[in-house]
Amino acid sequence: ATLLVELENEKPISVEVFDAFGRIVLEQKAASAKHEVIHLDLKDFAAGLYSVRVKVEGSTYTKQLAIQR
Repeated sequence: ATLLVELENEKPISVEVFDAFGRIVLEQKAASAKHEVIHLDLKDFAAGLYSVRVKVEGSTYTKQLAIQR
């Protein structure tokens, strides 16, 4: 999966992927990002629903992700 991050100014970001049980199954951080393409390696993940959480300076954005095999 690919995330496109577009921010006004460079800021540190973190991306977390949670499984259906709320466990963190993947975490990635970038020290500073403004226009960034983040690749999430999900090829070994089981089919199912996941939550992707992006944190940027106190703000949190969450989206659902479905993996089908």
